[in-house]
Amino acid sequence: MFEEINLALVIVGLALAFILAIYAVARRYKKVGPNQVMIISGRKYRIKTPDGRAEEVGFRIRRGGGAFILPLVEKVDLLGDDQIRKDEARDATWQPVQCHLFALQVLLRPW
Repeated sequence: MFEEINLALVIVGLALAFILAIYAVARRYKKVGPNQVMIISGRKYRIKTPDGRAEEVGFRIRRGGGAFILPLVEKVDLLGDDQIRKDEARDATWQPVQCHLFALQVLLRPW
């Protein structure tokens, strides 16, 4: 009788551990919208420069989609479309000047 109870407790414990593991992984997966940029920092990443060299940087960038974030190691910052676009600037006399600035190009190409 005790063997059956022990077996049932082991099965329930394993099922609970499996559910908690799935929950922990799901909480660490971060998604970003199509008009946002997610900057993940905290570890070293290798990127390939346009001239073919491999370079090590301290961040990675995701535009749209999602990524798994390591807890206690990586940090996530989000840039929305409203933070990276500007359609009006001011000159030295504070008069509005029409322009179109787009900082996302600079962020996606660190080299």
